[in-house]
Formats: sequence, structure tokens, C-alpha cells
Amino acid sequence: MGGGSRAGKILGLVLLALLLVSGCSVPKRQRPAPKPEEREPEKITAIAPEITVTDKEGEKAFVVRSDSTRLELREGEGSLARLNRITGEIYRNGKIASRIEADTARVDQAAKTLTAFGNVRMTREEGVDAGQGGKPDLGGLVMNARRMVYSKGQERIEAEGDVTVSSDKFVMGPIPKLWANEDLTTFATPDKF
Repeated sequence: MGGGSRAGKILGLVLLALLLVSGCSVPKRQRPAPKPEEREPEKITAIAPEITVTDKEGEKAFVVRSDSTRLELREGEGSLARLNRITGEIYRNGKIASRIEADTARVDQAAKTLTAFGNVRMTREEGVDAGQGGKPDLGGLVMNARRMVYSKGQERIEAEGDVTVSSDKFVMGPIPKLWANEDLTTFATPDKF
């Protein structure tokens, strides 16, 4: 029994030596290929910034200021800004048409869109002639809503959420949705705008 055991050991050593000499080896554990890095957009936080968005001709579409802003730089898509406690102006034909205040806002520079949230208040700019073109002068006009979207491409303001419009001559609302032009001289429900 002792000899058979020794012969088995020798045979095992011979086989191991042949494997080593012939270049065979125990297969290595393969590591999974590294995952491609998923890059998040670069983010910049600024204190008390001002953002100006212009139209195709380079004229101001709107200007927004805030206490603080987080800016996301998106490759090939422009930037997206998230702002806190905003004030600003919406322009029409190179002049301030209306002013805006809100708790927060999002500015998409590529889409030329301003979306405001929470206690949104829009006021017609002083000196806007609402009496032109047969429209009555409505006095100092204020539009309040929970949310408002202004798109330069659409040239309209879309307000929603308990929308009210008031002046020194009337009060209207609250209503669920109301659309208006930049200077708040024309406004109606979406189906009538």
C-alpha cells in the first residue's frame, strides 16, 4: 500500500510538471470590464446671479435675478438653471413688458423658457399702453398663480393654479389656467387664447 501511494504521488508530480512546462495553467478569474463613467452634468452654484436669455436676433427675451442659483451645463444642450427667490423682467420688442417674482424658477436657455413656481406674481410694466388697438385701459394689472411658464418661442405666459388677475378697476378669479401675452394686455383661458 505504501508503494502505490508513492507511485500516485510521483505520477501527480509528473503531470503537474508537464502542465507547467507546456504553458497550461489554472484559468485566471476574469474581472468584469470597467463600467463606462456616467458623467453627471457639471453643476455650478452662484450667489445672487443674473441670467439673461436672448432671442435669435440677440434681443433680450427675459432677465432673471435670484438669491442663489444652481447651474447645470449640459453638453450640446445649453444650460439649465434652478433659481431661488427670483425677480425679473420679460421683454417684448426690446422693452420691458412685465415683471415677475416667484419663490423658485427654472431657466432653460436652449428652449428659451422660464418656469416659475410658488407665489408667482406678474405685473404689467408701467407705461405699457393697454389702451392701444381698441383694448380698454385696465389700470395697473397684476396676475398671480402657483406656476407660470413663459416661452419666447410661443410669446405667451401660461399661468396655472388659482390664477387671479386684478387691477385698480377689477378682480377676476381664481381660475385653474390662464394664458396672457408678454405685456399682459391680452389674456384668456387656453381654449380662447
